[in-house]
Amino acid sequence: MNSERHRIRVTRRKVQGVGKFCLRTWSCKEEIPGWFEQALRGAKPTLGFGVVDPLELQLTSRNLLSVSLLEGRTLLERFQAQKAPFEENSARAVLGQLCYGLNRIHAVLDGAHGGIAPFNIHQSPPGVMQFWSVPTARMEMSLGTEHENWEPYRSPQVKEGTAPTVADDIYALGIIFARCLFHPDHDRFLNWCRDRSVPPSLESSSGEVLRRCTEFDPFNRYGSVVELAEALGPDYSLKGLDIPGARAHDKLGVKAYLGGRIQNALEHWNDSVKKDGMNVAAVSNRGVGAARLNRWDQAISDLSSARGIGYHPLVETNLGYCFLRVGHQDVAHTQLRKAQALCPSSGLAASYLAELALEQGHHKVALDHLLKSLAINSSCRRTRLLMASLMDRMGDIREADCHRRMAERLPEPLPLSENLITEQNAVPWTFLSKSGQGSIVDRYNLRAP
Repeated sequence: MNSERHRIRVTRRKVQGVGKFCLRTWSCKEEIPGWFEQALRGAKPTLGFGVVDPLELQLTSRNLLSVSLLEGRTLLERFQAQKAPFEENSARAVLGQLCYGLNRIHAVLDGAHGGIAPFNIHQSPPGVMQFWSVPTARMEMSLGTEHENWEPYRSPQVKEGTAPTVADDIYALGIIFARCLFHPDHDRFLNWCRDRSVPPSLESSSGEVLRRCTEFDPFNRYGSVVELAEALGPDYSLKGLDIPGARAHDKLGVKAYLGGRIQNALEHWNDSVKKDGMNVAAVSNRGVGAARLNRWDQAISDLSSARGIGYHPLVETNLGYCFLRVGHQDVAHTQLRKAQALCPSSGLAASYLAELALEQGHHKVALDHLLKSLAINSSCRRTRLLMASLMDRMGDIREADCHRRMAERLPEPLPLSENLITEQNAVPWTFLSKSGQGSIVDRYNLRAP
């Protein structure tokens, strides 16, 4: 996926905001090769602030659609719309925010982003910069259109066909920094890309940052994003952030929880959040642990915080579960319906909706949800027992006994273990290949760009 011979020629790309969703499409001249689908299927999420993971990826023979649950615009759109120059401090703030997200990518994926360019950077309405998820990013580097010349963001080494490295990502950040500093004079920016003359109006520290990032020799660039952020000043320092340590404690928390050591699990998740407070998995899992101990206020607080950090379908489902348990049935119903709509491949939300309908005496609604849940996971003991209870109430004792016997043969999981975000269910997006049937575009009646 990284060499020149693997580059895909993108002939059209577009980004469109539809309500609270952002749709990004790529159209390719040739048929998208099989290796790209394999790369998308094997992609890892970051599950943390600074990087926007999609909630759906839809791949057809010549097109790719990425859907994210957020509002805002790309940095490229900001460049195209903003006529006034960037203040130097504003340009440094953009670079500092991007260092935060790129540091997460390097730590979580243990490799380079490889596709840093303005179209792959998202700006929220308050002005916060985040990277778009890596799975689709490298497709961008094949693109050059009348709107933007992408070649400057590719380091000399990447242009020669070598695989992107951390040093190449730092090079691309330097070019982004330069684009901000020269804005809105795009011709001057392109001239600078050729001769590397530092603008005389820059403070010496900004000039040094720009020079170090864009050195021809990768060994003369900053050795890491942490080092680059440190050069920007204390406001952007990443030294207090320990993403690998946080992830290690999150995994230990999951292991402790599955071993029945709930309090020990909470201690690990607390340590994880101390090391990286913007980690979706650890914050959500801590909320699940609190729910297991009936600490509902803490559970709802943690899960609400996790939702504010980034998207994962279990966070939405877990919130609905908590509201269900504290008796807020209307809120629970709304939340669980949202979770089901965003991720119909998860049977957990359908199971909780069935439980709610059963409590309210809506037997036909409960049956519909239970059938959906069983179609997704026929080996769910909890769903089988709910079906048995429903059949009892509907007077079908024989069918109820059948489901009850099936449930008895299934293993009984630890309570709420299915609600944890683990390595096995970490990917937050739904992947649709070729047909695109059942896309979120259809479910929400969105107009694809």
